[in-house]
Amino acid sequence: MRLSKEDWLKLGINILTKYGPEAIKIERLCAGMNVTKGSFYHHFAHRDDFIACLLDFWQEQNTQAIIAQVDTIAEIEARSDKLDFLARHTDTGPEVAIRAWAQFDVQVAARVKAVDEQRLAYLEHLIGSLVPQKDNARLMAQIAYAHFVGAQHLTGLIAPDEWAAMDSFLRSLMLNVTTIEK
Repeated sequence: MRLSKEDWLKLGINILTKYGPEAIKIERLCAGMNVTKGSFYHHFAHRDDFIACLLDFWQEQNTQAIIAQVDTIAEIEARSDKLDFLARHTDTGPEVAIRAWAQFDVQVAARVKAVDEQRLAYLEHLIGSLVPQKDNARLMAQIAYAHFVGAQHLTGLIAPDEWAAMDSFLRSLMLNVTTIEK
């Protein structure tokens, strides 16, 4: 069986999610694929290269691909609905694991910050298209994003239908606000 780079990265995300970043070892990855280290080194120069590619993969799958999918929708409210749906139905395990990892790894923290900024900019643009007070779009994007990140960490306390209800309620509040004092 010929393994692709993506096969390795999917395994890496799975190991990270289940066991944490300290479990991402070349030996463990190779054992998980039932191959020798030569197969790993065919795709990656070393572990740090794998980690950089893993973070690229996470950013592509959990940010850029979602934005690209949402952007295919012409109607702005339908776009917002689709983004809410995808945010709720994307596996939150990798996101939670990477955020935890970012607490003690500078490289990962920098990537999480860049992803957060990319997502916030997209939300600000989307919300700015929906609300009457455009100057509040950034603050509203920050509130919506804080809700998203928080809900990911509370999966045992917030059922999927409750998360959907929270999204709907938050959007209703944002659409009906006339001013926000800063």
